[in-house]
Amino acid sequence: MTSVYIILRPLLDSYAEKYSKQFHVVYAVNKVSTPDWKGEVGYVTKDMVQKYFPAASKDNALLAVCGSMSMMKSASGPKLPDFSQGEARRATVASAEE
Repeated sequence: MTSVYIILRPLLDSYAEKYSKQFHVVYAVNKVSTPDWKGEVGYVTKDMVQKYFPAASKDNALLAVCGSMSMMKSASGPKLPDFSQGEARRATVASAEE
């Protein structure tokens, strides 16, 4: 997946500009398609989430992730047979509470 496939990028960028204190977007792709790419490259990892997100608790965090099934499994846990969320991983919440 390259930056040209980022769905709703203009809309997300406009939210990031308009609501800069409440909304921040970070893009991650698996292959750089332009020399001026400023986002992340590769799977969304625990280290990447901790780099961009403030410390979280189970009461104040929302992490929205989309991508391939293997990346989704890595980032947010396996999905149920109907592809709904299922049991989410709590690695970032647990590390924020330590």
